[in-house]
Amino acid sequence: MKTATQTLQELRDDDMRRNLRYDRASVLTSLVLGTIAPHLRTLQDHRAERDIARALQKLFHEGGFEAVDDATRERCGLPQRDHMGWTPHELVCLEHHRLELLMRPLNIVIPMGEKP
Repeated sequence: MKTATQTLQELRDDDMRRNLRYDRASVLTSLVLGTIAPHLRTLQDHRAERDIARALQKLFHEGGFEAVDDATRERCGLPQRDHMGWTPHELVCLEHHRLELLMRPLNIVIPMGEKP
């Protein structure tokens, strides 16, 4: 009888698709390291950059993080985001939620004074 790990490994071996999650995690790792690398070089520990890169890669890969820029959104036919990062549909949903909260009946409790 096969274990779950063996079955999962067989599925991975049979799957000829590209691992997009890994590719996207690598792009994010590269972007972050490109920004912080000059600061890391002051540590005089060359292993630190490698260890940080591996930790970031693991974090981004396991978390499924990816960056979708405006050009990618346009190519995929997704609506553009405004300067605050919201799509028109998201703004409508947010406004709808706010209106629902405003329309909720209020439970007003008026404390009564002490009875003598």
